[in-house]
Amino acid sequence: GPAVRAVKGHAAPETLHAFSLARDLIDENTSMPEQMRVLYGLWGVQYARGEHEAGRAVAEQALSRVAGTADAEPQALANRLLGETLWAMGEFVKARHHLERAIDFCGADQPVTDLRFSLDHKAGALSFLGWTLWALGYQERAHAVAAEALTLSSHVKHAATTAMALSGLLLLSQFRRDARELGERADALASHCAEHGIGLFGIWGRFSQGLVRSWNGDPLPGIEAMRVTMEIAERVYADIFRPMHLGFLAEAYACIGERERARELLDEAIARAAKTSECYFEAELHRMRGELLLAHDEAAAEASFDRALSIARRQNAKSWELRAAVSLARLWRDRGDNDQAKDLLAPIYSWFTEGFDTPDLLVARALLDEIRFA
Repeated sequence: GPAVRAVKGHAAPETLHAFSLARDLIDENTSMPEQMRVLYGLWGVQYARGEHEAGRAVAEQALSRVAGTADAEPQALANRLLGETLWAMGEFVKARHHLERAIDFCGADQPVTDLRFSLDHKAGALSFLGWTLWALGYQERAHAVAAEALTLSSHVKHAATTAMALSGLLLLSQFRRDARELGERADALASHCAEHGIGLFGIWGRFSQGLVRSWNGDPLPGIEAMRVTMEIAERVYADIFRPMHLGFLAEAYACIGERERARELLDEAIARAAKTSECYFEAELHRMRGELLLAHDEAAAEASFDRALSIARRQNAKSWELRAAVSLARLWRDRGDNDQAKDLLAPIYSWFTEGFDTPDLLVARALLDEIRFA
């Protein structure tokens, strides 16, 4: 499995075949480290391919296998795998529980990870916990734990672990829509992966470099860079993050006036998220669709914003809920429904206890002030 993965790639059919055969051979007599190695390998293929229902089943199998064991490493790994899958599926509360358990099993001392077959469990869990906390509305804590993952990776001195930690901070910059910060982090990740020959994480770094160009007012080369990296990912069967990437690509096409192409890409992103259960970005995709439709079909835009709100509330995703509420409240404000806009936006803004200097909360505060003094 690891040999095929190194040659063919994390998500290649040959890698899936090797680890699937290995899973058929493990039983209660197989040593725990070997069982975890096989299940981790199979889960990794399915995660990279965006096959989250299948990955969840493998992660749950791993968690059942470690029940009752006193060994910290398999416990940390099993909880990490399930937590990462639950994050991808938009089940943020459950994801937080398992990621925090994974971190607890690693303890405060040197993390317990066999780095021949994995990346550091604690650094990986911290990175995903950062994304999870951001969605749940804890924006300052999200940055703190993602930064902790990068600090830990500098002590571990393991190239794949560092790539994961750099990706943890990079995605937070994407979620925050901070172009300057994202540019720095995309360059750092792309450079690190090029130096160490790390393929999958490097693709995400180069995609983000294209996204930054689009956000900075240079959409044509940005579109080209994003498309090239998405095509590379598709060739190696790596579909993780594809719904989000399609959404960002759609926004770039909208910037150059290709609104129909943008709508098609957003519809594809939403359909893919539903098919693969990759739902961590689902609310934002519907909000982005609403913004695209706003100039030509206000009723359809309002329906998309409302759908984004519904998804975010179901996921307990306060950060996505706030952003959707801002879009919908702005629409209502513009047509004169100030009381309705305030009643929507004020309660969700008041929920937050941190991150008041972050872009989303600054925008929400400014909009509330406009509505109140209108």
